[in-house]
Amino acid sequence: MSVDLTLPASSSPAIDPYKDLPEELLPFALSVHVELGDGEEELASIEAAPAAHPRYDFAGQPLHAALTAHLESLAEMVQTGRFSIFYFVAVVNVNWREAGLVIVTLCERSAEDQWHIEQMRVPAEDVALVLVNLQIGNTDWEECKEQYEINGDESHDIDDDQEEQQPPERVDEVPQLWNSPQTDAEYSDGAGKYKPFADHCADYWQGFYAIPGIDFETVMRDMYPAWGGPHLLSELNPRPEGRVPAGSQADAVACAKRLHPMRCRNNPRLHRGMFFLLDTPAYADEGILLVQMAWDESAADDANRSLAELAALGEAAVTDTQRVAHNNADAVSFFEAVRNKHRPWKHAHKSFLAYAGPRTRFADDYLRAVDADFARRRRLGAMRFLDRNVQGYEAEVWFRAALEQHWGFVHEERFTLTLCAPYFIYCDRELGKTDTEARVALVRVDRDDPEGWSVMECQAGEAYELLCDLVDEKREWSGRKEVPIWDGIERRLDDYD
Repeated sequence: MSVDLTLPASSSPAIDPYKDLPEELLPFALSVHVELGDGEEELASIEAAPAAHPRYDFAGQPLHAALTAHLESLAEMVQTGRFSIFYFVAVVNVNWREAGLVIVTLCERSAEDQWHIEQMRVPAEDVALVLVNLQIGNTDWEECKEQYEINGDESHDIDDDQEEQQPPERVDEVPQLWNSPQTDAEYSDGAGKYKPFADHCADYWQGFYAIPGIDFETVMRDMYPAWGGPHLLSELNPRPEGRVPAGSQADAVACAKRLHPMRCRNNPRLHRGMFFLLDTPAYADEGILLVQMAWDESAADDANRSLAELAALGEAAVTDTQRVAHNNADAVSFFEAVRNKHRPWKHAHKSFLAYAGPRTRFADDYLRAVDADFARRRRLGAMRFLDRNVQGYEAEVWFRAALEQHWGFVHEERFTLTLCAPYFIYCDRELGKTDTEARVALVRVDRDDPEGWSVMECQAGEAYELLCDLVDEKREWSGRKEVPIWDGIERRLDDYD
């Protein structure tokens, strides 16, 4: 016997007091309108995705009965936060595996901005993904209907459809990034099973998640090297994968890590252990979040794993985060270097800025004496000293330029969490690796007082250890306000005054 799916078109007044409530990532109630028999246990795996416990038994009753019960329970659901008040799921066919499940919404808006009730039938394995996308605003109801809805009780195998998709044979068949803007819905199911076209790209996609209001195309364009002119969408490694709720960083990470395993199922070439997260509209200054995620990555390839199980794996995953600058070198390239184990995920050692005077111009001309492994550390991205170039026309002015530009360089390195900003090292001689006893200058500065600087000399080979001890207050600072000028190896500081 078929279930009567007739529902009123207009919204019930019962929902009116709750229309302005924000969408939250809450479980969904599940109503069962048929006798399931042996299929009930398997339904639990689907049910776990919307976490709909307990199930409501409406066997033999029309869909309207579940709607009535849902409306009568609104106040309780709002008070307990147990279920979403705006959506619920219904089983209306014994062969629900092939026929799909019905999602009912109480909050679909009409062209006149009036709320009304709608339903759509969705493949059972995609229910979890659809519901989460609706809740976080990653897609809207009409887009979901176009993408997922099943007509009647016809079987529809989403995975088979995806297998049949073929990558474009020509690069120019891919929509241009600038001329064919993509919607969030088109982005949300990943890049497909093909890899990036361009030879200079990695053979995998780097996933991006973002809060509402951030334009994915702008982000992708900014993340790509400026050279080479406009590029096709398929030539960019970063791939938008979904929206996460705005608010706290913790909430955004929790939502993204829940979505990520499901995205990896849809897009096998998506990197599974790391992804980017834009959790602030001020990402140009505050940076973007790089998330490292530890989970059973092989589960995405296991056809026996439901989307609900993948979401649960994501929820349980252990994550670590760090902020990186919003550019290619500090984000996309760093992602690639960490992925290939060319650079560490993080380092704990202290870091200091380093400047040189007019005689050498470049700090790396003396840093080999300060740090015997400077070149190797720089290749690994684990530098103890971050060398920067300043300019002037004589020694005193050059040193003054370092003082004046120092806090600007500190801002550039704001994502280096181990940077010890009040100190830097300065020298104006070319030193070899063995010149560890040559003298260099350690400088302490005060952000609030441009003249609150002083200089302390030490041997090059002792500089790093001394700086660390000064930061940890194991040694006492004994600096003088003198400009470091060397006319020869043995000459000490000249008075600036």
